[in-house]
Amino acid sequence: MRVLPVAIAVSVLALGGAAWYFTQPKPAPAKLPPAPVKPANPEVDKVAQRAAERKLEDALREGSVRAQNSLNTLVDTRREAVNQQKRAQGELKEALTESLNLLDDAGASLSAIATQIPTPADIKVDFARADEERLRRVKEAENAFLSLKESFGIVNSLAEDHPELVVLKRLLSLSIEDARLTLDGYHGQVPL
Repeated sequence: MRVLPVAIAVSVLALGGAAWYFTQPKPAPAKLPPAPVKPANPEVDKVAQRAAERKLEDALREGSVRAQNSLNTLVDTRREAVNQQKRAQGELKEALTESLNLLDDAGASLSAIATQIPTPADIKVDFARADEERLRRVKEAENAFLSLKESFGIVNSLAEDHPELVVLKRLLSLSIEDARLTLDGYHGQVPL
């Protein structure tokens, strides 16, 4: 009869010992030495670097040309908005004023990026700086895109009751598409 309590005591001690063993901190595994660095092929590195420089140069050029086109469309859009605002009264005039403010914001952003781009020599000398310039231009294009979408939202909400806004609505759609193309040109992503 005493065998059962002894068996239980031995089991408890064995389980307790096992629990203690598995809960003790273990030393971290030794770090492996880093993989040996393969000698770089200077010719391949030069070709890859030149390809990256050309891709950046093309993105800056394409984005800048598209920003200028977008700015041209925006001038027409703004002209139509000003004409509509002059004829409007009351709440419609206030809404069109807000829409015009957004168009001006978009115009300022596009003007900042429809400028001279870094030359191939500039890109070769300081690739990182040229890519930072591209990223700055992407941000400005995003700002223009978002301002144009918000302006379109205002005009679109009014267009059903004011058929005279149809031309402005169409021009805003074209401006939004041009801003999207500008973002694509700079290899940016359209914000959601």
